[in-house]
Amino acid sequence: MHPLPAPRGGGLSRLFAAIDGSAAAYDAVAALLPPPDTVGAPRWTARSMWHVTVVFIGAYEAAPLLAPLACVAASREPFSLRLRGSGVFPDRGRPRVLWAGVAGDLAALRDLAAGAHGAALAAGASPDARPYRPHLTLGMWPAGEPADPGCAPALADHTGPAFTVAALTLYRSHAGRYEPLASFPLGAAAGPAGSAGAAGAAHQA
Repeated sequence: MHPLPAPRGGGLSRLFAAIDGSAAAYDAVAALLPPPDTVGAPRWTARSMWHVTVVFIGAYEAAPLLAPLACVAASREPFSLRLRGSGVFPDRGRPRVLWAGVAGDLAALRDLAAGAHGAALAAGASPDARPYRPHLTLGMWPAGEPADPGCAPALADHTGPAFTVAALTLYRSHAGRYEPLASFPLGAAAGPAGSAGAAGAAHQA
Protein backbone atom coordinates (compact mmCIF):
# COMPACT_ATOMS: atom_id res chain seq x y z
CA MET A 1 0.00 0.00 0.00
CA HIS A 2 1.25 3.48 -0.77
CA PRO A 3 1.72 5.74 2.29
CA LEU A 4 -1.08 8.19 2.94
CA PRO A 5 -0.34 11.85 2.25
CA ALA A 6 -0.27 14.01 5.37
CA PRO A 7 -3.07 16.59 5.49
CA ARG A 8 -1.76 20.04 4.64
CA GLY A 9 -1.85 22.29 7.66
CA GLY A 10 -1.63 19.38 10.10
CA GLY A 11 -4.31 18.09 12.42
CA LEU A 12 -6.94 15.45 11.90
CA SER A 13 -8.90 15.01 8.69
CA ARG A 14 -12.67 14.85 8.31
CA LEU A 15 -13.08 11.35 6.92
CA PHE A 16 -15.90 9.37 5.36
CA ALA A 17 -16.26 6.11 3.48
CA ALA A 18 -18.32 6.12 0.30
CA ILE A 19 -19.19 4.37 -2.92
CA ASP A 20 -19.15 5.91 -6.38
CA GLY A 21 -21.74 5.64 -9.14
CA SER A 22 -21.03 5.11 -12.81
CA ALA A 23 -20.54 7.82 -15.43
CA ALA A 24 -23.79 6.74 -17.07
CA ALA A 25 -25.70 7.04 -13.80
CA TYR A 26 -24.29 10.51 -13.22
CA ASP A 27 -24.93 11.59 -16.82
CA ALA A 28 -28.60 10.68 -16.51
CA VAL A 29 -29.04 12.77 -13.36
CA ALA A 30 -26.98 15.72 -14.61
CA ALA A 31 -29.20 15.98 -17.68
CA LEU A 32 -32.20 16.69 -15.43
CA LEU A 33 -30.71 19.56 -13.41
CA PRO A 34 -31.73 23.13 -14.31
CA PRO A 35 -29.12 25.86 -14.86
CA PRO A 36 -27.46 27.30 -11.75
CA ASP A 37 -29.21 30.65 -12.21
CA THR A 38 -32.70 29.09 -12.00
CA VAL A 39 -34.73 30.86 -9.32
CA GLY A 40 -35.12 28.58 -6.32
CA ALA A 41 -32.44 26.12 -7.41
CA PRO A 42 -29.76 25.18 -4.88
CA ARG A 43 -26.09 25.75 -5.40
CA TRP A 44 -25.25 22.62 -7.30
CA THR A 45 -22.52 20.34 -6.00
CA ALA A 46 -19.74 19.85 -8.54
CA ARG A 47 -20.21 16.53 -10.28
CA SER A 48 -16.65 15.59 -9.36
CA MET A 49 -17.81 15.64 -5.71
CA TRP A 50 -20.71 13.23 -6.21
CA HIS A 51 -20.72 10.05 -4.14
CA VAL A 52 -22.97 8.00 -1.88
CA THR A 53 -21.70 8.15 1.69
CA VAL A 54 -21.56 4.81 3.49
CA VAL A 55 -20.41 6.12 6.87
CA PHE A 56 -19.33 9.57 8.05
CA ILE A 57 -16.38 9.10 10.38
CA GLY A 58 -15.52 12.68 11.25
CA ALA A 59 -12.19 14.06 12.44
CA TYR A 60 -9.83 11.13 12.83
CA GLU A 61 -6.60 9.61 11.60
CA ALA A 62 -6.84 7.50 8.46
CA ALA A 63 -4.19 4.88 9.20
CA PRO A 64 -6.09 2.94 11.92
CA LEU A 65 -9.10 2.61 9.61
CA LEU A 66 -7.36 0.93 6.68
CA ALA A 67 -7.19 -2.68 7.84
CA PRO A 68 -10.71 -2.76 9.38
CA LEU A 69 -12.31 -1.24 6.28
CA ALA A 70 -10.37 -3.58 3.99
CA CYS A 71 -11.73 -6.57 5.95
CA VAL A 72 -15.28 -5.26 5.76
CA ALA A 73 -15.03 -4.78 2.00
CA ALA A 74 -13.37 -8.13 1.34
CA SER A 75 -16.15 -9.96 3.21
CA ARG A 76 -18.90 -8.48 0.99
CA GLU A 77 -19.64 -9.23 -2.65
CA PRO A 78 -20.20 -6.57 -5.34
CA PHE A 79 -23.82 -5.53 -5.74
CA SER A 80 -26.02 -3.42 -7.99
CA LEU A 81 -27.59 -0.01 -7.36
CA ARG A 82 -29.20 2.77 -9.38
CA LEU A 83 -30.17 6.38 -8.71
CA ARG A 84 -33.92 6.82 -8.39
CA GLY A 85 -36.14 9.70 -7.34
CA SER A 86 -35.21 12.71 -5.26
CA GLY A 87 -35.91 14.43 -1.96
CA VAL A 88 -34.75 17.09 0.46
CA PHE A 89 -33.25 17.40 3.93
CA PRO A 90 -34.72 18.20 6.34
CA ASP A 91 -38.03 16.47 5.80
CA ARG A 92 -39.93 19.42 7.28
CA GLY A 93 -39.46 23.15 7.14
CA ARG A 94 -37.16 25.02 4.82
CA PRO A 95 -35.09 22.62 2.70
CA ARG A 96 -31.30 22.79 2.89
CA VAL A 97 -30.19 19.83 0.76
CA LEU A 98 -31.54 18.40 -2.52
CA TRP A 99 -30.58 14.78 -3.12
CA ALA A 100 -31.03 11.91 -5.55
CA GLY A 101 -32.31 8.68 -4.07
CA VAL A 102 -30.73 5.26 -4.27
CA ALA A 103 -32.47 2.00 -5.26
CA GLY A 104 -31.43 -1.55 -6.04
CA ASP A 105 -29.79 -3.95 -3.59
CA LEU A 106 -30.31 -1.72 -0.57
CA ALA A 107 -29.92 -4.66 1.80
CA ALA A 108 -26.35 -5.11 0.60
CA LEU A 109 -25.70 -1.37 0.85
CA ARG A 110 -27.04 -1.20 4.39
CA ASP A 111 -24.98 -4.24 5.34
CA LEU A 112 -21.87 -2.55 3.96
CA ALA A 113 -22.73 0.63 5.88
CA ALA A 114 -23.22 -1.31 9.11
CA GLY A 115 -19.93 -3.09 8.62
CA ALA A 116 -18.06 0.15 7.88
CA HIS A 117 -19.63 1.81 10.91
CA GLY A 118 -18.50 -1.09 13.09
CA ALA A 119 -15.01 -0.95 11.59
CA ALA A 120 -14.74 2.74 12.43
CA LEU A 121 -15.83 2.09 16.00
CA ALA A 122 -13.33 -0.75 16.30
CA ALA A 123 -10.58 1.60 15.11
CA GLY A 124 -11.42 4.05 17.90
CA ALA A 125 -13.36 6.61 15.85
CA SER A 126 -16.80 8.02 16.66
CA PRO A 127 -18.77 7.66 13.40
CA ASP A 128 -22.14 9.27 12.82
CA ALA A 129 -24.73 7.23 14.73
CA ARG A 130 -27.83 8.62 13.00
CA PRO A 131 -29.99 6.16 11.01
CA TYR A 132 -28.47 5.51 7.60
CA ARG A 133 -30.30 7.20 4.71
CA PRO A 134 -28.41 6.53 1.46
CA HIS A 135 -28.49 9.40 -1.04
CA LEU A 136 -26.39 11.46 -3.40
CA THR A 137 -26.22 15.16 -2.53
CA LEU A 138 -26.92 17.28 -5.61
CA GLY A 139 -27.06 20.76 -4.15
CA MET A 140 -27.51 22.91 -1.06
CA TRP A 141 -29.54 26.06 -0.39
CA PRO A 142 -27.65 28.77 1.53
CA ALA A 143 -29.59 30.51 4.26
CA GLY A 144 -31.52 33.51 3.00
CA GLU A 145 -31.75 32.38 -0.63
CA PRO A 146 -35.00 31.20 -2.32
CA ALA A 147 -35.44 27.45 -1.94
CA ASP A 148 -37.69 25.55 -4.33
CA PRO A 149 -37.57 21.78 -3.71
CA GLY A 150 -39.44 21.29 -7.01
CA CYS A 151 -36.85 23.14 -9.11
CA ALA A 152 -35.89 19.89 -10.89
CA PRO A 153 -39.28 18.18 -11.34
CA ALA A 154 -38.00 15.42 -13.65
CA LEU A 155 -35.82 14.09 -10.84
CA ALA A 156 -38.80 12.91 -8.83
CA ASP A 157 -39.71 10.23 -11.39
CA HIS A 158 -36.17 9.48 -12.51
CA THR A 159 -34.88 5.91 -12.60
CA GLY A 160 -31.29 5.75 -13.76
CA PRO A 161 -29.21 2.92 -15.21
CA ALA A 162 -27.90 0.26 -12.87
CA PHE A 163 -24.25 0.30 -11.82
CA THR A 164 -22.12 -2.20 -9.93
CA VAL A 165 -20.64 -1.30 -6.58
CA ALA A 166 -17.25 -3.03 -6.57
CA ALA A 167 -15.27 -0.98 -4.04
CA LEU A 168 -15.49 1.07 -0.86
CA THR A 169 -13.38 4.23 -0.78
CA LEU A 170 -12.06 6.17 2.19
CA TYR A 171 -12.12 9.93 1.56
CA ARG A 172 -11.02 12.99 3.43
CA SER A 173 -12.62 16.40 3.10
CA HIS A 174 -9.92 19.02 2.71
CA ALA A 175 -9.67 22.49 1.21
CA GLY A 176 -13.01 22.33 -0.57
CA ARG A 177 -12.49 18.96 -2.18
CA TYR A 178 -12.90 15.26 -1.40
CA GLU A 179 -9.63 13.40 -1.65
CA PRO A 180 -9.64 9.59 -1.94
CA LEU A 181 -7.10 8.02 0.40
CA ALA A 182 -7.60 4.30 -0.24
CA SER A 183 -9.93 2.02 -2.17
CA PHE A 184 -11.03 -1.36 -0.81
CA PRO A 185 -12.35 -3.85 -3.42
CA LEU A 186 -15.41 -5.89 -2.49
CA GLY A 187 -15.39 -9.66 -2.29
CA ALA A 188 -13.54 -11.70 -4.87
CA ALA A 189 -12.22 -8.50 -6.47
CA ALA A 190 -10.13 -7.96 -3.38
CA GLY A 191 -8.01 -11.07 -3.93
CA PRO A 192 -6.96 -13.49 -1.20
CA ALA A 193 -5.50 -10.79 1.02
CA GLY A 194 -8.33 -8.29 0.60
CA SER A 195 -5.72 -5.62 0.03
CA ALA A 196 -6.50 -1.92 -0.20
CA GLY A 197 -4.89 0.15 -2.90
CA ALA A 198 -4.21 3.83 -3.06
CA ALA A 199 -7.02 5.66 -4.81
CA GLY A 200 -6.72 8.01 -7.75
CA ALA A 201 -6.80 11.75 -8.14
CA ALA A 202 -8.73 13.97 -5.77
CA HIS A 203 -12.30 15.05 -6.38
CA GLN A 204 -11.97 18.71 -7.21
CA ALA A 205 -14.55 21.20 -6.00
